[in-house]
Amino acid sequence: MSDDPLAQVKSLTVPSVTSAMYFKGEHKRLSEIARELRVQAMIEPSVQRSGERFLVNVQLIHVPTDRHLWPSRTRSIPRMFRRCSPRSA
Repeated sequence: MSDDPLAQVKSLTVPSVTSAMYFKGEHKRLSEIARELRVQAMIEPSVQRSGERFLVNVQLIHVPTDRHLWPSRTRSIPRMFRRCSPRSA
């Protein structure tokens, strides 16, 4: 069993990556995407680079109220993707 609090929510359903990727590049409001996926909450991620580190921020948004269900979490991750950088290609 996972220690992740989100994994403990029995009513939590997650659409497949394929379903979510359908909206990549679309200019739709979060509420429209949530309605089409038939979900009430959406994860809003962001990644920023700061020198040699990446800052990862993830928020769980309750779409009908536009409120945060899970607070913003910023994590600093060492630059582990060096082989993927354009400079090394």
